[in-house]
Amino acid sequence: MMHAIADTIAHARILRHQGSSGIGGAADIELQGDDLRSVRDTVLHRIAEATGKTYDRIFDDSLRDRWFTAEEVIEYGLIDRVIDSQSDLRARIGMRVTEVKWHTGVAETSVG
Repeated sequence: MMHAIADTIAHARILRHQGSSGIGGAADIELQGDDLRSVRDTVLHRIAEATGKTYDRIFDDSLRDRWFTAEEVIEYGLIDRVIDSQSDLRARIGMRVTEVKWHTGVAETSVG
C-alpha cells in the first residue's frame, strides 16, 4: 500500500469524491449545501477580520455582486494600495517581471 505525504495550508479543503460520476440523491445535495455554507462562512469571517467590518455587514454585502473602483476597494479595506506601474510592481515583489501572458484566462508571469 502506498502512503502519500503532502503539505497543505490551514484553510485548504480536500475532497475525496465518491465513485458515482457525480450522480447523487437528496442526501448528497444536503451535504454539499452544508459544505458550501461552511466554506462561505469561513471566507466571510476572514474578510470581516481583515477589513475590520462585522460579519453581518460582510454577509449582507456578499449577497450581490459589487464592482469597486481602486479607491473604493481601498476604502472598503480589501486591499492596502494600488500598484500602478511595472516598476512599482517589481519593487513590491522584489523580482523582475519580464512578461505576463494570458492562457485560458489565467495570468502566467515570467520572472527573470
